[in-house]
Amino acid sequence: MLRTLLVLSLSGSDSRLHAVASTGVAGSGQVRIRAEITSDGADSTPVESAVARISVEPAVISALWRQTAA
Repeated sequence: MLRTLLVLSLSGSDSRLHAVASTGVAGSGQVRIRAEITSDGADSTPVESAVARISVEPAVISALWRQTAA
C-alpha cells in the first residue's frame, strides 16, 4: 500500500522511487519502511508531498525524509 502511495505521489515529477525495504522492529509488532527516492532536480516539493501523503495513513506512526549526497 505505501509503495503505491509513494509512486502515485511522485508521478508527474522528476523524482523516482528506486527501492523500498521493510524490517520488523523487535518486540513492538511494528515494521520500519525505508524508501529510496532519487530526483534530477533540486526541488524537494515532490518528496515532501509524498511524505505528507503517507503520514496521514492511520497505520503510519511517523514519517520523515532527508536529503543525502549522491
